[in-house]
Amino acid sequence: MAKKNIQHESLLTRDFNTQSVEPNFFVRWGIRAVVLIIGWFVIYFSVKWFIPKIFQATPLIISIFLAYIYVTYIALPALARVITRAINRQNIPHRSQTADGLFGDPVNIAVVGSKMTLQKSMTLAGWRTADKITLKTAFKMIKSTLLRQSYPNAPVYNLYLRGKKQDMVFQQEVNKNPFRRHHVRFWRYTDLPETDKNNLWLGAGTYDNGVGVCYRTGRVTHIIHPNVDAERDYIVQSLDKTKLINSVKKFPTAGYYYESRNGYGHRFYTDGQLIMCYLKHHG
Repeated sequence: MAKKNIQHESLLTRDFNTQSVEPNFFVRWGIRAVVLIIGWFVIYFSVKWFIPKIFQATPLIISIFLAYIYVTYIALPALARVITRAINRQNIPHRSQTADGLFGDPVNIAVVGSKMTLQKSMTLAGWRTADKITLKTAFKMIKSTLLRQSYPNAPVYNLYLRGKKQDMVFQQEVNKNPFRRHHVRFWRYTDLPETDKNNLWLGAGTYDNGVGVCYRTGRVTHIIHPNVDAERDYIVQSLDKTKLINSVKKFPTAGYYYESRNGYGHRFYTDGQLIMCYLKHHG
């Protein structure tokens, strides 16, 4: 067991010591010029053709709604993808990313154990699996939010780690309030053999504290509480109550305290530590 623990920790040490590579001065300004040209084209296309066509073809309220959908879910995300791909910056291993390539929530928890054991532990700790995002679940989520109806398995938007979408999502709704929930995404660490029963799962846990409009994209989304360390500790404490944790260890990721914002513009702060939980009964 100790040998496997060392293997897991050495892999994290290798990856978390990898620094992102920033482009030099001339490349940065070249990228800004390209983005400026593309941004101008998107704005020109939107103002001169697409949005006027919408307003001519549909009633005012529907036109405003369709224009909002176009800007926030098509135009701005497309521009964000152009920027992030042009920069071509390496993934920071202790930060997830949005589908548009923006930095997401920090990785702040790791679990060593089989998928079955992790699912069993989270279920016993009172967590529920989040539904996958479909038109049906998205509509149900909107309905529950507008009518303040409980939806304990509400879906969450996808985040990516090393280019891979989360494998599992668990959450706890608070007082049957769809605005407030604990939730954590887990990614299987793919550098370990697929048959390894002692799989390493990297997680990003945050607490949704309400619903609001993201100032970066204009989308309506949940707003996370800035103290992500408190959510990390809450997840570990809930797992510890199941008596299925063999040991717990703190592990440096960023290695320092820092403040930042996720891809939706929500502020957070963290001590840069990741808590590793070694589960019992890995088989």
